[in-house]
Amino acid sequence: MKKLYVMAIEIGLHNKYPHWDSKYIESIGQAMADLILYRFKPDEIQNDEVVQKLIKLSYIFLSRSIELSPDSAYNSYLKRAIIFDRYSSILNTLETDEKLNIMSDLFYASQAFENAGYHSDAEKQLNEAKLLYLYFDNIDYSDMNVYQNTLPGLAMLGKQKNDELYEHYLSEYNKDELTLPVQSFNDFIRTNEDVLRAS
Repeated sequence: MKKLYVMAIEIGLHNKYPHWDSKYIESIGQAMADLILYRFKPDEIQNDEVVQKLIKLSYIFLSRSIELSPDSAYNSYLKRAIIFDRYSSILNTLETDEKLNIMSDLFYASQAFENAGYHSDAEKQLNEAKLLYLYFDNIDYSDMNVYQNTLPGLAMLGKQKNDELYEHYLSEYNKDELTLPVQSFNDFIRTNEDVLRAS
């Protein structure tokens, strides 16, 4: 029997805009991210078209989940931060400061956790965001206004960067540049059966 997350990925690959307006889009993005995170280190994917497309599709679907529910999509914020942190060499096409994108997602994940009543998780992610903020606190942003130099201000700037990246990859998706043939994915699954059985 196929793993549930493999089935979720297949739904995402075989259908354009799968569950685009429903909460299930998050499950597809999470499944794609988890499959790659379980299996591949960043230096193993530079020439692997299948994996690179799955990473970008995961980013798109998680971003769509956030777009639909910005105040409650804590899992999508967190997973997007993780894949961006680990695979920034693939995702950071617009060459922004990757720490800004990640800090922003952690900050908004904290707010979403707080909205859901998960106070300890909210505090944990806020502390992670603050650690990254210390990095920016040592950089001269004299051209920014006072608010932009605060954690919420930089988080908003990071959100803008994530939104720009989302639009960039969504454009590729709309033009079918991220299409993954069924056979290519099936071959990928067969090649990685040992990992799928263990995960």
